[in-house]
Amino acid sequence: MVLTVPPVEKDRYFSIQLIDAYTFNFDYIGSRATGNDGGSFLIAGPTWQGETPKGIKKVMRSETELALAAYRTQLFNPDDLDNVKKIQAAYKAEPLSKFLGQPAPAAASAIDFVKPLTPDEEKTSPEFFSILNFVLQSCPTNLSETELMARFAKIGIGGGKTFDASKLSPDMKTAFQQGTADAWAEMETMRKRFDTGEVTSGDVFGTREYLKNNYLYRMAAAVLGIYGNSKQEAIYPAHAIDSDGKKLDGANRYTVHFAPGTLPPVNAF
Repeated sequence: MVLTVPPVEKDRYFSIQLIDAYTFNFDYIGSRATGNDGGSFLIAGPTWQGETPKGIKKVMRSETELALAAYRTQLFNPDDLDNVKKIQAAYKAEPLSKFLGQPAPAAASAIDFVKPLTPDEEKTSPEFFSILNFVLQSCPTNLSETELMARFAKIGIGGGKTFDASKLSPDMKTAFQQGTADAWAEMETMRKRFDTGEVTSGDVFGTREYLKNNYLYRMAAAVLGIYGNSKQEAIYPAHAIDSDGKKLDGANRYTVHFAPGTLPPVNAF
């Protein structure tokens, strides 16, 4: 797919956050990453091969077949809304063949999406792994996880594999449930580290290279704020504990104090 952006005035922030199906932020288009001069950018999947086509500023590679683009365009004030709408109307997404004026390739097969579980079922039901297998069909195994996926394959987990929770032995079913419960218990410990500011948004969102397969950080990112920006683009200050170590609540009045010269460097949102 080719994403084209118009020239945007220098003092207006915009960004297009590119997220793959592993929830890594694999690249960015926008004020910080590519500038405000406009241009066309090719988002290529893991199997695409070719040289950078004419008219394309940069090829950005997703390691999964499905990806998400999250657009943000700065609004200065209510009177600025029509200007923002004009910029948004000039954002363009089209197949590479259309961009090059060539015949379209054969259409991709329609995806028969799997029925999701409820949030509570996701935390407890072995059926979660059937959904995981469905998603993994569009996610080629990364070299760093070859050994991991080989281990998973032994229990029927992998792209396109059939995972039948009803055929698990009682011992296996218990093991799956205990393992899932252990993960959520670790997540609660991680949540407390977020509450005190020991771990921040800047630690848990980013590229695969940045996160170095820290699965607990990635779980925290997905549970607490899925699709958050990488720290180069934005940070999300959060604190849930007061100066006495107590949880913040609505029964008190709080003051957030910044010492002189320590206000956060906020430029857009």
